[in-house]
Amino acid sequence: MLAQRYPDDFNGIVAGAPASNLAPLALFNAWMVRSNTAPDGRQILTAEKIPALHAAVMRACGNARGIITDPRRCGFNPASIQCPPGLPRPA
Repeated sequence: MLAQRYPDDFNGIVAGAPASNLAPLALFNAWMVRSNTAPDGRQILTAEKIPALHAAVMRACGNARGIITDPRRCGFNPASIQCPPGLPRPA
């Protein structure tokens, strides 16, 4: 606030944690919750499923060092690890 009101008092400013507009994140979080909820109200992608998803993505897109160098070139399809129809869903 001082820099905005009295800019001539400063030669420069080092901002370690500048203020930011967090309003868009509130909408994103709501979208994430909504898109990760099944029709029956249960969460689709749970913490228990993340390791399997991570391993599949790394197999498809990671290099020998375990790094995805260009995510835009990753053609991973999440449906490739989907359980076949008719099998019971894990809880």
